Amino acid sequence: MSIVSGLIKWLESSPVLDGVEEIDVSQLDQDDEAVGLYKQPSVSMQKLVDGSEIRTENYYLLFRKPVQLRNDRITNEDYLQQVEAWIFQKDFDEEYPDIGYPVHSIEMSNAFYMLSRTDGDAAYQLTLSITYMKGVNI
Repeated sequence: MSIVSGLIKWLESSPVLDGVEEIDVSQLDQDDEAVGLYKQPSVSMQKLVDGSEIRTENYYLLFRKPVQLRNDRITNEDYLQQVEAWIFQKDFDEEYPDIGYPVHSIEMSNAFYMLSRTDGDAAYQLTLSITYMKGVNI
């Protein structure tokens, strides 16, 4: 399984994301409740003696949400705080996605924030960092 596929399956298992139809890749649909996962170009690598690597890759997780009303914006803040709490708890419990390699951690490298806004909706972003050992298949 690819890292992106594993992350999407893991995220879709969240009860917080229960109402999300699908998490798209490298795209954020114009729908009011769209979610997209984007891989960042930077990778941190540490080579080990046995030839394997400990790698950290970063992914943007974007949410498109309605923001016309004050209540919408408050609801969005509450919702995204629940997403952050779910990710934190999964990392704490060491319940990681199946990506084909042993995962050491999955963390938020920044909290969610409003990335862009139009009259009717906004894109919110948080950054996930996944650290795993490449070269050791599970």
